[in-house]
Amino acid sequence: MMKSLLAATAFVLGFAQAAFGAEKGFVCIGTEPFFAVVISLENGEMYVDAPEYTQTQTYRVEGPHEAQGLSDGVVTVFKGVDATATLVSEVLAGKCNDGMSDNEHPYHLILLEGNTVKYGCCR
Repeated sequence: MMKSLLAATAFVLGFAQAAFGAEKGFVCIGTEPFFAVVISLENGEMYVDAPEYTQTQTYRVEGPHEAQGLSDGVVTVFKGVDATATLVSEVLAGKCNDGMSDNEHPYHLILLEGNTVKYGCCR
């Protein structure tokens, strides 16, 4: 399961580097615990994958919502909504290291799933 999540995350990150930018969305990963989030502004969806899911979770995106008093892109909040849950993804500008690859990413991610808070990095 973990190998397939890592392989999927690597694929998503490779895709994202070619196809995404902040104007199109974000691709995010976390390593403690492992998870991946794709926020696609083009199709208005957020995809979340983690070992505890049997399949990738898909949510409708509400946002972006920018923090008042700050320039756009410094703190951006997206809501992922489906019939049973609402996720909140906060994307913050600033250098982020995923803790495993030594790759530096341009954004931080705070993902709120119910009472669970996860941290990761985005491109």
